[in-house]
Amino acid sequence: MLAARDDPYHDLAREFARAEGLPVAYTAPAALARNPVYLLWVTEPTRLSDAALHQLGVALASRRSAVSVGIISGASRQKVRDLLFRRANASGVHTSVSAAQGRITARVGLQARPAHQAT
Repeated sequence: MLAARDDPYHDLAREFARAEGLPVAYTAPAALARNPVYLLWVTEPTRLSDAALHQLGVALASRRSAVSVGIISGASRQKVRDLLFRRANASGVHTSVSAAQGRITARVGLQARPAHQAT
């Protein structure tokens, strides 16, 4: 997991990492030094600047092997907590960006809350 020490959501990332038995790195180079296959970046939305994404992209481009990166962010601490702990009531706008064959494709969708079923 990647979560900067000064990020407002850092403690949520540490809580999740502790529950899942995952290490937490404070910088992208430190996270990538562990040679992960997957990297989950937990961050407050205003920290997803062009510069921050560029810095992560440069760090990823310098590697020989690919790393699948996921970003968990949200407008509130509760929304981030719901996403991290896979709660059924997690909802919101979800964006997916992928790069393949020199093209970047973005998809944005709205995930509704699941309907409650009568038993």
